[in-house]
Amino acid sequence: MRLYPRLAVNGIRNNSRIYYPYIGTCIGIIAIYYLVSALHTDEIIRSMKGGNTLSSLMYYARFIIGLFSVMFLFFTNGFISKRRTAEFGLYNVLGMNKRNISIIILIENLIVYLISIVSGTLIGIGLTKFAEAGVGKILKSKVGYDIHISVPSLIETVLLFAFVFGLIILDSLRHITFTGAAQLVKNESIGEKPPRGNVIIALIAIVMLIIAYVIAGDMSGLKSIAYFFIAVLLVIISTYLLFITGFTAACKLMKKSKRYYYNKKHFVSVSSMNFRMKRGGAGLGTICILTTMVLVIMSSTTCYYGGIDRMIDTNFPRDYEIDMQPRENTRSAIIDQRNRLEAFMTQNQVKGTISDPIFVTYSEETMFIEDGELQSLTLSEGSEMSLVMDHFKDLIVLHVVPVEDVSEVMGEEPDIDDGEALVWFSDDYLTVDDLASEHMKSFFPNISSYREIEIDDPEYFFTDTSTRMAHRMVIVVNDYPVVAADLPVFTRSTLFFDSDRSFTYVDEQLVYPFFMSLHNGDDRTDAFLADFFYREDVREEVYGLYGGLLFMGIMLCIIFLAATVLLMYYRQVVEGYEDRNRFRILRKIGMEKKSIAASINSQILIVFVSPVLLAVLHTIMATPFLMFFMKLQGMWFTDYFIKVLMITFIVFLFVYYLVYKLTSRVYYKIVLG
Repeated sequence: MRLYPRLAVNGIRNNSRIYYPYIGTCIGIIAIYYLVSALHTDEIIRSMKGGNTLSSLMYYARFIIGLFSVMFLFFTNGFISKRRTAEFGLYNVLGMNKRNISIIILIENLIVYLISIVSGTLIGIGLTKFAEAGVGKILKSKVGYDIHISVPSLIETVLLFAFVFGLIILDSLRHITFTGAAQLVKNESIGEKPPRGNVIIALIAIVMLIIAYVIAGDMSGLKSIAYFFIAVLLVIISTYLLFITGFTAACKLMKKSKRYYYNKKHFVSVSSMNFRMKRGGAGLGTICILTTMVLVIMSSTTCYYGGIDRMIDTNFPRDYEIDMQPRENTRSAIIDQRNRLEAFMTQNQVKGTISDPIFVTYSEETMFIEDGELQSLTLSEGSEMSLVMDHFKDLIVLHVVPVEDVSEVMGEEPDIDDGEALVWFSDDYLTVDDLASEHMKSFFPNISSYREIEIDDPEYFFTDTSTRMAHRMVIVVNDYPVVAADLPVFTRSTLFFDSDRSFTYVDEQLVYPFFMSLHNGDDRTDAFLADFFYREDVREEVYGLYGGLLFMGIMLCIIFLAATVLLMYYRQVVEGYEDRNRFRILRKIGMEKKSIAASINSQILIVFVSPVLLAVLHTIMATPFLMFFMKLQGMWFTDYFIKVLMITFIVFLFVYYLVYKLTSRVYYKIVLG
């Protein structure tokens, strides 16, 4: 029985070129999985501001990493099985039956599992404290120095990867069981038959890719989000088709070009790629998809995190915000609400408890154009979400404001005639003539004419950056309480201000002592609803969300990047062994080593450059959707996103180049000795 463990250990040692990177990857994936699982239940993380949000994100990250681990390790083991097939065939010829070989495979995988699970969990435990420090930095919170072990996460990690390796073992045993002895011996030398290189399929793949790009670039409404996932599916399918049939078709075209094909630098590489692109094409397609995922995830999550301060500062022009809304939208309630909040502002300014106030009363309504007329979202029949999705391109955010609030922006109070209103448009989508519709007359029965004006600072009325997704309009009226009482939406009065006074929390709600005059214990007055917001509280919650996304993005990028590197490495190793004998024959018939090296370099460059170029193209074509999605969440900083994307490209290409140098060196060493 000692023979089997010895053969298993020797098998791993003798195939160190393929086993050691595999074991290293297993250790890394196990460490990251334990780390993410432990952070999900980490009380230190939960105690941070925004930590609960990050903890929830780690819960979902576990499923993503776990699923990817099953698929990737299962797929990677296929490279090892192919390389070991001839060795197992030799054992079979020398007298071992398939049961004996199965025992060796079982022991080998158990050894890899034990090394990986012990090393991975120990590294994961060690990394937990560094991760807490990193999360603390992202969430701008402090952490302690004690190290703890999450027993549930440890058990979960051990059981999950026991299941993964169990699947790997069963697949390896299946392969050995259903493969004959002669096939085992010859398997490594049996090349893939070159695919037929159907030019029509390649053209179909290109058309599918163009259609996907068009869909991804058409961000005309919320339905575009659903269409985008169709585009993603088309991109994945077309990418694999391009690398499998497209490459073969390209090789055929290269062969037709005598000037290119009968060049000693290209002759061998083109023939070699054409011969086995059916298998290699799928690998290149996978590398391309993984590379695209890394670029998209890293650029978008970094941009989200980096744009938090700009988004918060735009939505909260001061440190504090008070919102009031009457329970009944009557003329007297509107007047009472405004007077109460305005008196609160004046009194506290005199006392010096608040400074730099911004005060505005407004009614906000979302409108859209249907049958050539403005329609109210509130008064329309049907689901609001359905209406928004159907009319996303022509949504208009309307603010109705009193003339006295506009004077704060314009520096003077404009004159308004009886029955007249002033109007400001954010763009040329609407004109004053559009407001003369029958629907608008019923909406504003006391207004008979509109006069367009310019407002230097419209953001005074539109602090919510999400409104920038729609066309915007401000209507200024003279007798605001009368006009607002006829509207189907409730009036709101908002006060932004700064203050250096202390605050406290009542039932987890932020409360200032001087705010008590506006609310009772549940932030509600008898006649009004009152909400109090602290900019830093909102900032911490947003940091918890986007900081969690950034951390999850980093973890996923590490795994996807490691998968990309390992796939490229195994591709070079497997193909290196396959090409070694071919190049030795070429040397024997007189081909110079220098020419062989040039041919190898040509082949490797094509193999390495094509996936990353297509991945960069995929990412660029996905940017309209990424920017559209960010704008929906208030991240209206496309210039910042482009900068982040460019930096991501540069960093990734540098890392990719290092991987190219490393793996190509392994290939050269195998082929040229």
